[in-house]
Amino acid sequence: MHHSRAFTLVELGFVLVAALVICLVGLVFVGGPTTRDGCGRQLQDSTQVRGTQQALILYAQNNRDMYPIPSQLDANNATIDTDDPKSKDTSANIFSILIYQGFIPTEILVSPHESNGKIAEYEGYQFDEPQAAADPKNALWDPGFTADFTTGVGSLSYAHAFPDSDRWGMTWDATQAQLANRGPEIKSVSYSAKGEPKTTPADPATNTYLIHGDRDSWSGNVGYADNHVKFENTMAPEDVEYKATNGSSKRDVLFFNEPDTGEDGNAFLAIINKASKDGRELIWD
Repeated sequence: MHHSRAFTLVELGFVLVAALVICLVGLVFVGGPTTRDGCGRQLQDSTQVRGTQQALILYAQNNRDMYPIPSQLDANNATIDTDDPKSKDTSANIFSILIYQGFIPTEILVSPHESNGKIAEYEGYQFDEPQAAADPKNALWDPGFTADFTTGVGSLSYAHAFPDSDRWGMTWDATQAQLANRGPEIKSVSYSAKGEPKTTPADPATNTYLIHGDRDSWSGNVGYADNHVKFENTMAPEDVEYKATNGSSKRDVLFFNEPDTGEDGNAFLAIINKASKDGRELIWD
């Protein structure tokens, strides 16, 4: 497996300037961050989302247009020895692969706007013979990297599409959301006569609202399949739709797996804490 290049200085400079312009426009016209520090953190977070999205794309360029799928990469069980390959397909392992191959550093995966004190940069990542691996000499990532903030400190702020979905790869579709600031668990969604979605969170006091939004709504940076990042003030962006089983198009809520989804699927972003052949455990707050 060959490594691909990361950002050039010119590309990184362009991203920083573009994000700064967007941030300043937000200050003047749409009530964006009200302090220089807030604007700076917004700029940094946008850059981190785009950097991570680009890392996925660079990885895919050398892997048949697919993003990391741990169960396929570690088919010989050198990294994790298990009789259930699907158990490897967690968020921690996905992003640990990108770190191990040098596409991203650990700090890029923790948002400067993170609202959960149990999410912090992973220190002590082992690039050389990671001791948590089944066969350290032949390991393909450090399985000690964790996203689980439910039992300790996790090191991932960003939700993503699922590795077994048709959206987990280079589709270049500007309306396909693949990565975003993590959001809340959504219990149900209803639609107005005009097609406007109304979401009901499982926890009305979810602290994911505080990452960029206010106490009652979600806002965040969303990375799309064509490698553009947009700051969205809703978890159901206007350009993101799914085709329902009855043939109609509906606004797609990023953090909800719509039950009436047709064959083309829908955007469903989450952090996968555990996986198995029988399903997944997702974490939210």
